[in-house]
Amino acid sequence: GEIRAIIGPCISPAHYEFGAQDLARLAAVVGPSVIGETSNGTPALDLRAGIRSALLSEQVTDIGDDLRCTFSEQSLFSFRRDGVTGRQGMVVERVR
Repeated sequence: GEIRAIIGPCISPAHYEFGAQDLARLAAVVGPSVIGETSNGTPALDLRAGIRSALLSEQVTDIGDDLRCTFSEQSLFSFRRDGVTGRQGMVVERVR
């Protein structure tokens, strides 16, 4: 059957500094799309691009995006922003 995926809010590469060696190892497995850059020009993980790449590798092509950044959007939890752990949820539904 056809699968539709929606990538929910997540931290953007602008705010997700990532070690260069760890990023290179991850890119070797997932693909170069995960390589991003912070607003300061340092290496960053592009989580959204990595998720999209993984979905496409499984032939999931109907992909929606909630482009909100959890760091920038004050109404969403962000440990990197606040230093406090919060919870976010996900719903998976099988539609026939």
